[in-house]
Amino acid sequence: RPHAYGHTWSPGYELPAGMLHGHAVATCMGFGAYISWKHCEWITEADCQRICKLINDLELSLWHDIMNDKAIFHSCTKKMIQKRGGNLAAPLPRGEIGECGYLNDITDDQLSQYVDEYRAFVTSGAFERSGYGIEPLLDDVGLGDTSTQATAHVRAEIAHDKRQKHLLCSHDDAEEKKGEKDVDRNESYQEWIKKAQEDRNSGWKINVEFSHTEDTPTSPPFGHNVLFHNVVEDYATSQTTVASPNIQAAAKVTIDENLFAPCMVGSLESQFLKMFARTARAE
Repeated sequence: RPHAYGHTWSPGYELPAGMLHGHAVATCMGFGAYISWKHCEWITEADCQRICKLINDLELSLWHDIMNDKAIFHSCTKKMIQKRGGNLAAPLPRGEIGECGYLNDITDDQLSQYVDEYRAFVTSGAFERSGYGIEPLLDDVGLGDTSTQATAHVRAEIAHDKRQKHLLCSHDDAEEKKGEKDVDRNESYQEWIKKAQEDRNSGWKINVEFSHTEDTPTSPPFGHNVLFHNVVEDYATSQTTVASPNIQAAAKVTIDENLFAPCMVGSLESQFLKMFARTARAE
């Protein structure tokens, strides 16, 4: 199925901006809708407005000022092309909402132009709060801010890439540098993310239940009123139905192979969404 709408450029600026994941993805969804309408002619202006209005009405972000940083944006494009096997493959709405097309070609100059246009489109007053979201930052909800560290690593990678490009473009320099080791640089952004994930994973406790909790006449008391209290997830997990055998198997493999266990929080989310679907009698 088509996937990753809103996940083309946002992965590169989410952490440097210190943004919550949903807000970062929302900015990229709005930007993608704008490109699809204005430059690909894949959807109508009305559809673009509808997508952006929904994001805005949900108090998510259409815009964050990190998007003014063209160097980071161009770095995002490069990394995504590498990740997706040599193609940008940016999924955008096409034809009608719910359908998808893929943008493969965009130059740095075009990207810079489109971002500037999009900023004017969403911050000109047509949308509430000039397109900014409500509490879009990790700091806003009491989570640790990684923006300073992330930005430093991104800047180091950008500087390293510029040096490499300069060497490749200079024949004389390239000849002189033959046989020399690569230019020294700081730990890369991706290396830093991997290390941060491993550090976080080291003390992670499995959050998938494998057996039913004993029934009680009423819900057990919960004596906290802070959303991100460290026992909230344990309480919620124990009070929902047991995850499916497939989720349990995935959780076991995740732990056994030392993969990124915090991603398994999705098991609780899936049970929550299932409850909503059943309550609404959705088909």
